[in-house]
Amino acid sequence: MKPLLSLCLAAVAWVGSSNAAELSEFKTADELWAYIQELQKGPQQQPQTEAEARRVADEFIQHFEAVLAKFIESYPTDARCWDAKLIQAQAAFTRDVLENRRPFQNTKAMERLKEVAAAKDAPARSRANASIMLIQMEGSALGPEPSQEAVLALEQQMVAFVKQFADDPRVPYVKLMRAELLDKIDPAKGESLLKELTTDPEPRVAQRAKAKLEQKELRRKPLELRYTAVDGREVDLTKMRGKVVLVDFWATWCAPCRAEIPNVVAAYQKYRDKGFEVVGISLDEDKEAMLAYVKERGMTWPQHCDGKGWQNEISSRYGVQSIPAMWLVDKKGMVRCTEARGEQLTAWIEKLLAE
Repeated sequence: MKPLLSLCLAAVAWVGSSNAAELSEFKTADELWAYIQELQKGPQQQPQTEAEARRVADEFIQHFEAVLAKFIESYPTDARCWDAKLIQAQAAFTRDVLENRRPFQNTKAMERLKEVAAAKDAPARSRANASIMLIQMEGSALGPEPSQEAVLALEQQMVAFVKQFADDPRVPYVKLMRAELLDKIDPAKGESLLKELTTDPEPRVAQRAKAKLEQKELRRKPLELRYTAVDGREVDLTKMRGKVVLVDFWATWCAPCRAEIPNVVAAYQKYRDKGFEVVGISLDEDKEAMLAYVKERGMTWPQHCDGKGWQNEISSRYGVQSIPAMWLVDKKGMVRCTEARGEQLTAWIEKLLAE
């Protein structure tokens, strides 16, 4: 089961109706399912313009939804129908993302996930996939200051997943999500769980837990960050007190980073005159290519880039293990959020500017 982002990228990569087959061509469930699997992969061709990418993505989603509906209608007793229903939900969420709507408010898609998660006759793998998607989407719906009730309800879903699907390889990641979630209402308990996960057999989970603990230390004193940008500008956060600052760790080769750029540019344009600034830490190795990219995208804020990739001096100093890492610093210089992505970016900016 591809994650939502992968489905988005597959949609953007799909070029025109020439790749769309007539549904009447498929005479058996196996043939139609094989076509669904091909659609999930997406070809390697890329649209040449943003407008073309949007048009192509819309065509892809429409076609994909028609194919999935055909499979479910034609083969209702086939066990793969459960996965088809999950992909339907993914497609609906993808359409929402592409049209700048909140995917977690898509009631029909959420109900479809709940249907699969609760279905006793669905394969365990399908139920686990539905449960994971529900956890991810409901986590996305939490604002910068979620209620204790909302956090505890989501935590219970995570606890239930770990218990019900104990052998699922994603269990360590769900435990990590739980620790990060609890940090919102009970930092001591969240920190305790993170410490336990630093010895997890899954190395990426252990590294993430260690990085999270290091980032928690950042919240105990003002962030000290100064550098000379690639264009010669001097950046010093101590001189930016009184402003809300986004520290954006990113790279041009990072697809999720690129997906966030329009949100950051829009926020910068909207809130800069109100006291909002952005500073970038690029993990690119090719500085000239990075500079060309930021110019094309209208990213006019200062960028640090030492050409060392993942060994970037600043990201390494602060234990950044994955990107995009988007830190929001308040007017006093304190890191208040380390995952200011999507709509949460705007919510956090408005909250911090109001303080």
